[in-house]
Amino acid sequence: MSNFLKSLKNGVIDALFPEKLTCEVCGRDLFNDGERICEDCLETIEFIGDGFCQRCGRQSEKMPSACLNCSKTRNVDLSRSVFIYSGGIQTLIRRFKYDGGKYLAGFFVDHMRNVYLQNYFSPDMITFVPMTGFSEFDRGYNQSEILAKSLAERVGVPAVGLLKKTKETHHQAGLDYSERQKNLIGAYALDNKKAVTGKKILIVDDVLTTGATADEIAKLLKKGGAESVYLLTIASVSLNKNDKA
Repeated sequence: MSNFLKSLKNGVIDALFPEKLTCEVCGRDLFNDGERICEDCLETIEFIGDGFCQRCGRQSEKMPSACLNCSKTRNVDLSRSVFIYSGGIQTLIRRFKYDGGKYLAGFFVDHMRNVYLQNYFSPDMITFVPMTGFSEFDRGYNQSEILAKSLAERVGVPAVGLLKKTKETHHQAGLDYSERQKNLIGAYALDNKKAVTGKKILIVDDVLTTGATADEIAKLLKKGGAESVYLLTIASVSLNKNDKA
């Protein structure tokens, strides 16, 4: 079954049975009204704590002003994430992206709004990572667009589609920064140069891994005349003393 048909099927199920009676992460039965995640799975969800890279926002034991990854991703001025990409959040994001879980956007954006306000983001507009028409049709939606539009509505900033994806790329999973960078050459194009000139722009996406995608998009926005480019994601891969950038 294609992702599009899965999304359609899940949408019908959500309409008929809007109240989820099982844990979104593990599937365990829930019996209290309003619960979406069981207590055991909640314990696996980690917020970004006090120790994080001051530039990219990843959790880090060393609390650097700029980590080794940040020496490569030079076009995004500031990045922040809500959660560490592990445990229950990893499962929820995968469901959101690949299994028709659009209803999870509200949960994510509630927390993203808090981080947005805590970090005094004040962009002129919010944008998102585009998909090709084929990929978006196959999945049924663009999860980054859903996040961006929902966040924009809550913070009173316009959401604008500024870019287009001009070609399909190989899956990024398992690739390091340089491999992802090569994979993304020529993959995106700026749709409206006039819209970005002199503007502060916030990119919204689901996960920050190596940062190659956001950096490529930020580079295009800055070449188009953007003054500053920021990034806000649901989660990011944490750094530790053994990480190799």
